Amino acid sequence: LKPQSAESNFYLQGIAWDGTYYHAVGDLGQIARSADGITWTAPQYVLSTSNNYTAVAVDPTNNVVLVGGTGGSVAVSKNQGSSWEGTIIQGLSAANIYDIAFDGTKYCMIGYSSSPKKAIASTSNTTTPPSNTGAWSWTEQTSFSGASQNKTMTSIAYGDDLWMSVGYDCQVVTSP
Repeated sequence: LKPQSAESNFYLQGIAWDGTYYHAVGDLGQIARSADGITWTAPQYVLSTSNNYTAVAVDPTNNVVLVGGTGGSVAVSKNQGSSWEGTIIQGLSAANIYDIAFDGTKYCMIGYSSSPKKAIASTSNTTTPPSNTGAWSWTEQTSFSGASQNKTMTSIAYGDDLWMSVGYDCQVVTSP
């Protein structure tokens, strides 16, 4: 998978389908999209090129695409990736976001923070982002049963009314 662009030499780290487009994210804060998985838009730089995007999730009902990555960086599109807003989540600037999932009512991000050293999980307060992305409220979740605060959680999924996350050392945790 490689966006069709002269400047497409970057690693892709996440991809999601919203029913119309594939949204691929990767190194240097780049995001590309494709309707067919063959022809891709030129990568867009949303925040700084010092942040890598590693995760992407979509809300196809509201045409929202949410992207997360290193340094607590997030970007949101409210129009299926035509335009983007980026920010650093307050309090998560030392966090690396490894995965994002959407349950139909809220997003959940999972990752690791080096300062303080702990597993992180944050949920959004709404499905539709506010006009100012930085105003989107996130709540740190500490109620994952079985989570070791010193382990890195790398992936999250939602199904059957249950959030489940996996991580290093074969760790599997669930929400209550």
